Amino acid sequence: MASVQLHSLQFNDVDKEQAQQQPQHHDHHHQQKILRSDLEESGYQSALTRSQSSQYGTGWLYHDSESIASTSSCDDWDGYMKVDNQRVKIRKVSDLLVTRYAFISGAKTDQGFPVLTFPDSHVHLPFVEYRLLITYLTRLQPVEDIFLGFVVIIDRRTDRWASVKTLLSHLSSFFPGNLRFVYVIKPDGVLQRALEVGYKHISGVNRLQTFVCNSLPELHQHINPSCLTYDLCGSFHYNHLEWLQHRM
Repeated sequence: MASVQLHSLQFNDVDKEQAQQQPQHHDHHHQQKILRSDLEESGYQSALTRSQSSQYGTGWLYHDSESIASTSSCDDWDGYMKVDNQRVKIRKVSDLLVTRYAFISGAKTDQGFPVLTFPDSHVHLPFVEYRLLITYLTRLQPVEDIFLGFVVIIDRRTDRWASVKTLLSHLSSFFPGNLRFVYVIKPDGVLQRALEVGYKHISGVNRLQTFVCNSLPELHQHINPSCLTYDLCGSFHYNHLEWLQHRM
């Protein structure tokens, strides 16, 4: 597909020692606004038309030439894809990707498990949309990685325990692959610390092998920081906007 032109974002090199002392929090909401604006101005529909013969490099994703819309409105993007057996608009999937609800950076643990991250973005999706997004993301990975299994990181430092419970419920109900471990960085707000006693045994109420971490240094005891992105005080470079630019 034709490349979407996005505003360039420059990231300075992260001093590892400083990163470990103070977590970095990028302005993800501002980045999402930039991406949405650029996608709508990019002529996304015409890009799809030019790629009718493309199979997107996978056997489970396709462009339906019969679905081309007669309107140029960005609300009627004309592409469809197939995620497993579900036929959905590309616009639907792209809108979910833009939220930065979850991402797979490409990093792997020392044991070779790919890392799926749910960042502290305050985005909450209903189960149906969660299922679609996670299916799409995992199906982009090599088959051997899907069978080997994923490590999931749930960062909820500035969120609520209710969000943790909901996401763990989603993961317990559906995950399209082998799920090795789940690491939760617990909420750190004053009110959430007061509510923590009610969720003290949250790791034992689901079938997942879940570890609740009090802080990033505790997470680093389980996962090498070289496998973690900057917002988790790791050293693995991942730019969600750049990734989306190439995917679109």
